[in-house]
Amino acid sequence: MKGYVRGLLLAGVLPFVFGGCATTGFHEAAWEYKVVEIVPSPSIGYGDKQLNEMARQGWILVSESSYFTGNETREVFVFKRALPR
Repeated sequence: MKGYVRGLLLAGVLPFVFGGCATTGFHEAAWEYKVVEIVPSPSIGYGDKQLNEMARQGWILVSESSYFTGNETREVFVFKRALPR
């Protein structure tokens, strides 16, 4: 009897466990991206205000890199956020 009840319970639960993972379109999201380039310096700041504003607008930081051109270093930030459905 225990085996029968256990089998029924397992048969009832497994479709929900594996069916939730196999749904199409449920986890898909459309994203928009934005690239922000900042030239950090002590006189104008290091970009904290811009980065905080991006976060307030719902942007998520995806990537950060820096490169040197001539006499200044530039920081490049790539952000994404989900498009409204």
